[in-house]
Amino acid sequence: MSKEIYPFRIISHEERRQHEPQTQQGGKMVVRRPFKVFHDGSHPEFFSRLCQRLGVHEGLVAWLSFSNEEIIPRLDEDVRDYDCFLFATKKLPGAIIYNHNMKNLLRLLSENSDGVVTLAYGYMHGIRSDKEDQPRVAMLAQYEAEEIARRGAERVILLDPHFPQIKGFFPKGTKVETMFAMPVFLNYIRSRYDLSQCVAVGADGGSGKSRSRVITEKLGIDEIGIEKKRDGNKEKAIPKRVLGNVSGKICLIGDDEVCSGSTIYEDAKFLLASGAIGVVAMVTHPILTKIETLEKMQALEGMLEMVMMDHIYVSPEKRVAMPKLTLLDCSKIWAAAIRCIHDGRSFRGSPDGLLARMYNAEEFPSVVSK
Repeated sequence: MSKEIYPFRIISHEERRQHEPQTQQGGKMVVRRPFKVFHDGSHPEFFSRLCQRLGVHEGLVAWLSFSNEEIIPRLDEDVRDYDCFLFATKKLPGAIIYNHNMKNLLRLLSENSDGVVTLAYGYMHGIRSDKEDQPRVAMLAQYEAEEIARRGAERVILLDPHFPQIKGFFPKGTKVETMFAMPVFLNYIRSRYDLSQCVAVGADGGSGKSRSRVITEKLGIDEIGIEKKRDGNKEKAIPKRVLGNVSGKICLIGDDEVCSGSTIYEDAKFLLASGAIGVVAMVTHPILTKIETLEKMQALEGMLEMVMMDHIYVSPEKRVAMPKLTLLDCSKIWAAAIRCIHDGRSFRGSPDGLLARMYNAEEFPSVVSK
């Protein structure tokens, strides 16, 4: 009579999946594994708040630094049967965690996890280099998209990308979800300003006009435009004329990022000279590279406020230079996006999808970040 040597039997992947929690997504049943969240070191304080919102611990990663300046990530916990989310954004000034270290961690998660690896990319590297507008110039946005997919990201979440067609830069098979900060901004504006005094300004070409249309539609206010000219790849744009009436109005400007700040400075100065009584800028990504321009903007008497998201680190030096800066906590919308994707719920395109729900101020109230 044969004797069973091992007190267990090997279970196939098919049998194991039958007992795993499942959810319906895209008309088919898919496996829903537990998930873990990791970080590339670009904004530790924000990542800590994100994990608190999610009710999970911060993924354990050790960054091993060597004398030859190489930095190697090491996972200090098991990820085999987990879906993995990696949050990354623009790095801290002077940080040793660079863009390629994020990609090394992404590859490491992909190699060690049997689940889906998702990159929650707060600010995509090279996003502004989207076209060959000069001879022999690199399209960094396309290079970055291809590299992210090659390193193992099966899905990518982007917040207010610089141009909407970024999805087409990623290889086929990589799912790309985009979410927007405008709902959070508008919830804040409703709670702070008299809408009867406000107008929306389409201040920076196609993307600026699309944002002003959203502001107009959601707040029920008028829309005006600024005709202006941008020379080549120079960041400064020169306003030519106001298309509409701004006399006695508070002008709401929406944009995806502020780099040098010269564009919004010139727009604000021009609007105030045209009769506006105030300007409020709502900008998603606070890159803020030139403190001198930012200080001049803050000195404008009618510059009421610059409202931005807090997923990118803003140094104390910049905060001192910008007393009119208001940072809104966006950890809740990032946590909601991660939960939504992991649970297989609607993200966009339906009335109960996440992007539609974000306009509900009770569910997503605007909270000023400390």
